[in-house]
Amino acid sequence: MGLTDAAIARQLGMGHRTVQRRLQSLMVEVGAATRFQLGWHAACSGWLDEADSQIAPNRIENNAM
Repeated sequence: MGLTDAAIARQLGMGHRTVQRRLQSLMVEVGAATRFQLGWHAACSGWLDEADSQIAPNRIENNAM
């Protein structure tokens, strides 16, 4: 959604560095070099809520045309 690490930390009630470590760990787990790639993987793998995951398919369909 484009939130900063600090904003994510506030929403989740955890520390800024904890958010950074968890994101880095997820990136390593899926082999993502960027946070954008991690987001793409999350959307394609069904990690997101239904409302969030509807954003990616629309963009995929528009880019395929």
